[in-house]
Amino acid sequence: MRFACFDRWDEPKPDLTGITAATWTTGVDGTRTLEVTAIGESAIGKGDRLVFKDPRGIVQETIVVSPEHRREESRVITSLVCKGSIAELDDTFIEDKRNRSATAVQCLSKALEGTRWTVGTVEGDGTADLSFYHISALEAVEDIADTFGLEITASYLMDSAHTRIIDRAINLVKAQGDQASGIPRRFEYGHDLRGITRTVDATGVKTRLYGYGKGLPTTDDDGNETGGYGRRIDFSDINNGKPYVEDLNATALWGLPGPAISSMGKNLVVGGGFEKQYGDGWLFSPTGAFLDALVKKDGTVNPHEGKIMLRMGTDTNTCAKEAWSDYIDVKGGREYQLGVWTCGAAANRSLDINITQNVTMYPTSTITLDNIPSLPNWAWSVRRFTVNKNTSAIRIRFLNPTGIFYVDDVTLTEVTTTSIHPAEGIYENGDCEDKAQLLAETKAELKRRSTPTVSYEADVLTFARAGMNTSGVALGDRVLLVDTTFTPDLRLTGRVLQLEEDLLDPALSVITIGNIIERFTASSRSAEQRLDRVVANAAAWNTSSQQITQNASKWDQVAQTVVDNSNRWNTAADTLDTKASDWNDAVSTLDSKQPSWDDAAETVNAKKDEWTTTAETLASKQDDWDTAAQTVTGKAATWNAAAVTAANHAQVIRQSTGGVTFHYGDLAITLDDTISLTDASGTWTFTDGAFVKQAPTE
Repeated sequence: MRFACFDRWDEPKPDLTGITAATWTTGVDGTRTLEVTAIGESAIGKGDRLVFKDPRGIVQETIVVSPEHRREESRVITSLVCKGSIAELDDTFIEDKRNRSATAVQCLSKALEGTRWTVGTVEGDGTADLSFYHISALEAVEDIADTFGLEITASYLMDSAHTRIIDRAINLVKAQGDQASGIPRRFEYGHDLRGITRTVDATGVKTRLYGYGKGLPTTDDDGNETGGYGRRIDFSDINNGKPYVEDLNATALWGLPGPAISSMGKNLVVGGGFEKQYGDGWLFSPTGAFLDALVKKDGTVNPHEGKIMLRMGTDTNTCAKEAWSDYIDVKGGREYQLGVWTCGAAANRSLDINITQNVTMYPTSTITLDNIPSLPNWAWSVRRFTVNKNTSAIRIRFLNPTGIFYVDDVTLTEVTTTSIHPAEGIYENGDCEDKAQLLAETKAELKRRSTPTVSYEADVLTFARAGMNTSGVALGDRVLLVDTTFTPDLRLTGRVLQLEEDLLDPALSVITIGNIIERFTASSRSAEQRLDRVVANAAAWNTSSQQITQNASKWDQVAQTVVDNSNRWNTAADTLDTKASDWNDAVSTLDSKQPSWDDAAETVNAKKDEWTTTAETLASKQDDWDTAAQTVTGKAATWNAAAVTAANHAQVIRQSTGGVTFHYGDLAITLDDTISLTDASGTWTFTDGAFVKQAPTE
């Protein structure tokens, strides 16, 4: 088998030889991988191209992404990992291209502008608005495939001499492989099969889907559209009030356990409102009671709904004493709920209810329900009962009224009680404005999602032994799948999901089949639905975007301030952590000392004037007082001696009876009954607190 080699510029290089293994893996999800092992050192490097023909004779081109050369003993082993050359489109950047009401062909042409790829076969229908903004050309091609529901393939054309590829084309097809064969491939999986790997994934199964279409435009207070979208349309008003569709069989298999809940079926009573002529659907006793018992009004009592009600009572001339429904078909062993509106003309009255079954039982097949007490206004009463397993029809019987009773709007519904809850999900199509279309699309989506994804993997020989025709099998071929290990048998329409083909020995090729049918991008539908939600919230987000734009510079300044001050604030935070205990103690001290400090503050405020005057006096007298202090300090020894002398003299004086005279120079001091001072100028006597000079004596 030949593997032609070219450099990235399409210039030929020596073919790869000495090949010992070659595996070509393709998948409907876009997988295109070639793994080659060869003996000998090769000049093939990263970015080179390998061109070969697959088992169906179709030319394939790959890019070498991971070349490896390793030495084993005396030889070199070359291993190459390659991917489909369509990957080179991932290296072409699209800044901004827009498509308005464009077909898939037009969108693809715009996506491939500036590349060496051309538009091949395109099967998409319709038009779409599609923008390519800041994405690669490959991503743009994937967006086209997602938008139009197509799968991507590549095709190559070589020149007549097979020396180089002269054309590379992108194809967008509804489904790869054989989808139109009258006899599709069939595979049946049972317990006795060996060598086949089965993978079951029920995590994504949904048995009830809520469907939502295009959102209703939001408006301001003046009724002007704001550009956003609010509540989405649903199909409840054309689907018996239900905004969802459900597969009950799938719920029984793949639902969720939960608390028991009851649901009501449709009303089985014919003429429960007594509106039909002559009380159609009912028999009365006495038989002529329908002439007077079916009334439009009786005094102040009007029918609960409609124009007619049944009057029952003991007066057989104007009332029905008994009322029997026609036979109602039911299912044996099931629970039913009887509902009836009644109004009693007086208190302490009652009305009996019986259910008769079309079976013979001992002692009786009649089911007696709790009677209905009378109320002055219309009241709704409910009674539940379970019929015998052999019962196929019943009759409702009202009897024994103890006074005037009015009856209206009788219903009978089957009660379904289950602890199996549906696995719920949503289907969204943000472009759908037609409720009938939305309902049909949701049902189709439920059919796809209400079964688990199952895949089976084995080599060609194993599938052949299991009875599957593997001749000429191609990627994407339709396969009918029957799995008898499920109860009941799981029957699916699947496809060939992946081929892992051994190019040297086709018998060793591995096939994966299953019902995991995805487009090129596996999550396209969920991505589309997420985009719908983005569109629905666009107006609010646009407002937020404007606010961000308007405040960006301000917030940048704040951010820069944070950056500039982060060290200082971190230091402050550390200080706070360190000092928190001390500061908490200070707060406690402040709380405990505040009353005394408040008293001190009041004292200061009251005394501040006096204290100010004292301070001023102190300031003005400070020099004098300092001088006095110095004098005291300087004279302290003399005064101390004087004090001692005075003390001694005082002792002498106390002991003297005739007075004492002290002499100091020419000064004489006499201490007697009076004190006198005598010097050269005369004598002074201390009289009345002062010294008075005495007149000289002759």
